[in-house]
Amino acid sequence: MRHNDRCRVKTITGLFLLGCVAGTGGIVTETYLGTMAAAHDESGLYAGMKKGTVDAIAERSLRIDKNEYGLTEKLEVTDQYLRPVHLKDVEKGQDVYYRLDHKNRVDKVIVLIPS
Repeated sequence: MRHNDRCRVKTITGLFLLGCVAGTGGIVTETYLGTMAAAHDESGLYAGMKKGTVDAIAERSLRIDKNEYGLTEKLEVTDQYLRPVHLKDVEKGQDVYYRLDHKNRVDKVIVLIPS
């Protein structure tokens, strides 16, 4: 695309659309469709988080990569598309990103659901 092309990004329920209009006189439109997960990287959705594999799940703790962590009262659990996930639905062996608070407790978990 040329530097003077006009582009817009629109988010629709976990998808992003990039539409560009270019040309003089006539209108040429290109549209790209992809998932929001593809748009996230280490500096975005997972910034400040650690990656690991769940070894065990208890009512008030998670064991990830052989380390036991307590859970905060306001634990947030989602999948990579930011849809809520119940902790009871997280399974041993699943890959996750997780964030620890100042007391070394897990306060956020992003479960990586295979596509």
